Amino acid sequence: MMLRRDDRHNRYDVPGNEMEGENLHLTRESVQRVSGCATPATVRAASLLPRVSVVIPCRNERDHIEKCILSVLHNGYQGEVEVLVIDGMSDDGTRTRVEELRQLNPNVKMFDNPSRTTPQALNIGIRHASGEAIVIVGAHCFLEPGYIEKTTRWLFSAANIGCSGGRTIAIGEPGTLQELISKVIASPFGVGNATYRLATIGNDVIEVDTVAYGAYPRWIFTQVGEFDERLIRDQDMEFNSRLRKAGYKIILDPSAVIYYSPRRSLAAFWRQNFGNGLWNILTWHLVPGSLSWRHFVPLLFVTALITSGLLAMLVEQAEVLFFTAVGSYFFVDALETIRITTREKQLRFLGLFLVFPLLHISYGFGSLTGVFAVARNLLSWSSKPPRPRHNDYPG
Repeated sequence: MMLRRDDRHNRYDVPGNEMEGENLHLTRESVQRVSGCATPATVRAASLLPRVSVVIPCRNERDHIEKCILSVLHNGYQGEVEVLVIDGMSDDGTRTRVEELRQLNPNVKMFDNPSRTTPQALNIGIRHASGEAIVIVGAHCFLEPGYIEKTTRWLFSAANIGCSGGRTIAIGEPGTLQELISKVIASPFGVGNATYRLATIGNDVIEVDTVAYGAYPRWIFTQVGEFDERLIRDQDMEFNSRLRKAGYKIILDPSAVIYYSPRRSLAAFWRQNFGNGLWNILTWHLVPGSLSWRHFVPLLFVTALITSGLLAMLVEQAEVLFFTAVGSYFFVDALETIRITTREKQLRFLGLFLVFPLLHISYGFGSLTGVFAVARNLLSWSSKPPRPRHNDYPG
């Protein structure tokens, strides 16, 4: 299911439940009517549901922020919902679009984030939130109808549930590099056991180590603290690790779906994954034990290639080791590429054979850079973290 833009009528079409056979049309005008169409039955139902605050960190997201906000306002949640956009001083027209929606619906609010970092944006949102439940959403994302209800219902079903989330499905424009990237980050070969991303997840509600764009009960931030503002990236995974160490569970409901728009170019994809790999090492240095083993597999892969390659230049017998490592990788790469191409029945997906190594090598080199940075003490851990680019924001 995809949100479709209808420029002729200035709206987004959101396919509804196939059993109902209807679409929900999101228009700016309809934003005004969201809180004005209640019936006595929905008022009674809303009084039993927790108030929800949706926190959206963003910077320079003019092309995505409107769709994101509209998908929240029209998510079908019968309780009260407020949208808190935490803007990192955007200069591309993002703030104007948010302000236009705020004028139409007072539940849309915007706060400044002068630091322009994601963890500070999240903490600003949490401090201003009035909801009993707080849902984190990336500006590059949009919600499938029902996401808010499906994720927040788990938060109050048991005292030991500290977070719940759904599937994160990457979608790309058909026939473009973005589509190939979306397949790569939904593959076990691409992202390991990051359950919330995988296309093969199944339908059972399960306990996981982390989710993207999770829902949290407000009180959990009193119990385990806020997001670590030293971490430009990985702050959500570190927080979820802290949450689990405190004895709380993280629940993944596959029926709750959030869509994500991945990078559109090879250069942007490389930069994103290089930064992710770099910050995995910095995060581990700052907060040991906060990440999963899967985050370090690309580092091991790149280190093995470099080491075996250097040995092969020095010792003739070591060539076998190098070619075995390279051959094994590309054999698995080819198998996964063929599997996806066969499933999709489109020859263009053969291009995945090149995108998989781009992901792993960029990620691995980022981690290797992080290792050298830590080893040489090039970063001052007690001072303000490096200023991020705008794409350090989630989504």
